[in-house]
Amino acid sequence: NPPPPIGCEVDTFNLIFSKPMDISIQPYVTFGVCEPYTQHIIEGVWVDSTNWQGTYEFGIMTGDGINHLRVTTAQDCEGMEIPKDTRFSFVIDATGASSVGFIAQAGIGKVDLEWNGQDMQNLMGYNMYRYHKVTDTTYSDTTLINTSMITDTIYCDMSVIPNTTYYYMYTGISTSFNESDYSNPASATPFSAANGDANGDLAVNVLDITTIVAYMLNQNPQPFLFDAADVNYDGQINVLDIIGVVQIISGDKSAHLNSAINNNTEPAYYSIENNKLILESEGNVAAMQLKFKVQRLKDRVKITRILNDLKIFSMAKGFEFSYGVVDDYIIGICYSMSGKVIPEGITELFRFEGVDVSNIEITEIFGGDLYGDYVPVLKKGQQQTPQIPDNFLLSIYPNPFSNSTVINYKLAEEARINISIYDLKGRKIDNIISKKQSAGNYNVTWTPGGNSKLNSGIYICHLEAKTEDRKITKDVKIIFMR
Repeated sequence: NPPPPIGCEVDTFNLIFSKPMDISIQPYVTFGVCEPYTQHIIEGVWVDSTNWQGTYEFGIMTGDGINHLRVTTAQDCEGMEIPKDTRFSFVIDATGASSVGFIAQAGIGKVDLEWNGQDMQNLMGYNMYRYHKVTDTTYSDTTLINTSMITDTIYCDMSVIPNTTYYYMYTGISTSFNESDYSNPASATPFSAANGDANGDLAVNVLDITTIVAYMLNQNPQPFLFDAADVNYDGQINVLDIIGVVQIISGDKSAHLNSAINNNTEPAYYSIENNKLILESEGNVAAMQLKFKVQRLKDRVKITRILNDLKIFSMAKGFEFSYGVVDDYIIGICYSMSGKVIPEGITELFRFEGVDVSNIEITEIFGGDLYGDYVPVLKKGQQQTPQIPDNFLLSIYPNPFSNSTVINYKLAEEARINISIYDLKGRKIDNIISKKQSAGNYNVTWTPGGNSKLNSGIYICHLEAKTEDRKITKDVKIIFMR
């Protein structure tokens, strides 16, 4: 009968010979998972002429699986050597045994991992692997998630998607750079935070605004909960979400939960004069986002040097202004912590220093009103209708909803439109519209309440617009509460 599986422990091996042996000759006792079964050597001594005893310390680097014992070189008193013996087998589950106490604790946008440490004399550190459930019957590949060796017995995985079940396994790394088998898995399902709680600290406050700003400026804040930061559920993180967080903090219930295309919104106009950006508006701009670049004066002058020389100062009282360099562009964000609007009329917003403003080219600029609706911002003297960014092609309000909601969309040119609803597993729930339409603004009401099989939860509204030469798709998350 085989012994029970061996974990991380020190075990004794007793060899009993059927006749007296020459105790001046030590037997060569080894074990392993494959021939010649000499991967591990057991050190020991003779107790008497028929009994030999050795010990071995098993750890996670020993190697799990079915191992076979091998005995050679032992001789009896007449000089006869016994044949090699591999009759005895045993199971090692050291890595699995060490997994007792391996904990994966779900958090908001993260999973905290903790496990029992091994003897660090033989281990330099650990690697952490994970896989996740894709469907009820399929799983993803197992991937390494740490970018450098873990030297402690705790690890925090922040690159997770809420409401996804993850399975974690760790391995040990020896001083000879060998890697152990996987531990037994530990699982956790991270969850999302309340709307607006971008940093997952269970409160919606100014720290969430600074976290969203840091994300927009490519500063990689950790943790960052995209779903919670996407206050208006449009699949984008921009200044409109900052307006939404300000409204949540102030308790203003008039804030929209989704940015609707407001056909009656009066555009604002900007100009750059005397190194200043000047805005002329109807008093309906509560925040602005702009993206611009600086033209090189000479080819030999590095763009990073030009951007570092550029300084921007805010001139609007009561408004915060943050900016940063992202991929040779400058992203600027202007907003109010107290829900103010830029005064009606002409307002000096920013002052540029360090660079000739004639070399500044604004490539994108738009605003948002107090309700989080998009406000077009045009260059002064521009008469044509501004091109609405892709993230405003499709919007839904109200969202969340319990009875019906209105799907708003804008077509810049004639296209064949298909709008469908999918669940998070990619199954089509409803087909709302499928027809050819000319350029313009449209809306359609979706009432899912009559579908008794539709449960409360998150769904995807998918729009597909096909023109003669291209196809545009857009997805927006919607929350249905029965």
